[in-house]
Amino acid sequence: MAVPDEAVANNLYRIAQEAVNNATKYASATSIHVHLCSDADGGITLQVADDGIGLPRDAERGTGMGLRIMRYRAHMIGGTLSIERGADGTGTVVRCEIPAAANRPPATAAAAATTHASHAIAATGANAGAEVDAGAARSSSRPRESEDA
Repeated sequence: MAVPDEAVANNLYRIAQEAVNNATKYASATSIHVHLCSDADGGITLQVADDGIGLPRDAERGTGMGLRIMRYRAHMIGGTLSIERGADGTGTVVRCEIPAAANRPPATAAAAATTHASHAIAATGANAGAEVDAGAARSSSRPRESEDA
């Protein structure tokens, strides 16, 4: 699936990145599942679920900076963000839901051309999913050193 709006695609990517970072850094997760899917109306759901130790009860309100930024990003693209414990009481599930109305390409032709050539999240089929090796995510989440330095 492709996300037609560049701002929506970029913010969904950053939300997923932060959720994976939190799972590897704080939750001692060994498995992280990232799913991006669209519904028949064009709404988008991003879900990041891990098998880590879960959030402390008071953390679900999102008082940490990373959690607040994820909520802010979801709000900026017309969506909602929920953070809850996994179904079996362990792990964490971060879900960002974007209604179809918020997932529309820009109105101008120039902006639309930029969007189609952008860094939109893309995958094959209507639904995309990935399983992330938590060890690999830890090593790849470090900032790269500049080649110009």
